[in-house]
Amino acid sequence: MNESDQNSSDLPNFPFRGEGGEIINKVAQSGLDTLDLEDYYPREEIVLFDLKPHLFREMILKEKEFRASLQNIDWAQYQDKIVAVMSTADAIILYGRIC
Repeated sequence: MNESDQNSSDLPNFPFRGEGGEIINKVAQSGLDTLDLEDYYPREEIVLFDLKPHLFREMILKEKEFRASLQNIDWAQYQDKIVAVMSTADAIILYGRIC
């Protein structure tokens, strides 16, 4: 006898099978809400902003030079877009005053 000869009543009564062997959708019965992640994916274009070219020697963030570099950027290119800020360099970010 092969598997196709078995009817559903011959199958073990696993928790996901009903009395007659039918498959029961336990998730649908649980009351859980289903979320479609596509509904939360942003519709706007996502662009990357790399800090590396604006760093001193492309690795150290010096505030004065960094601010001056940012003043020269055409920020209109980022209008109505999601901007992901990143650095492709292992940067040293200095806090406070260095004497």
